Amino acid sequence: MKETAIGDVFIEIVVKAADAVGAGIGSRDEIEEPLEEALSAAGLGGVTGGGGGSGVYIVDVEIVTEERFGDALRVIRRALRGARVPPSTLIKRHTPKELEFPVYL
Repeated sequence: MKETAIGDVFIEIVVKAADAVGAGIGSRDEIEEPLEEALSAAGLGGVTGGGGGSGVYIVDVEIVTEERFGDALRVIRRALRGARVPPSTLIKRHTPKELEFPVYL
């Protein structure tokens, strides 16, 4: 996982811990690693941190530019589906306004 800023678009992946365990995900690393690999390989950004508590796993992601957000969202969804995240997982963006995107359409 990278420790430095990657881009100018910040999002959070929010996974309910109980749902993750029910889906066979034992730790946040099982989500972060494939997500980092997919974003880096596509040159779209990367995982910059994360945390847990209050019943959720949070994965912080930065996207290289606003113009690439749509491409990055597609890659993120694909990587999260590949990691078998539960359907309750949300992709959250806080600026320029609060938006939530489902993983599964």
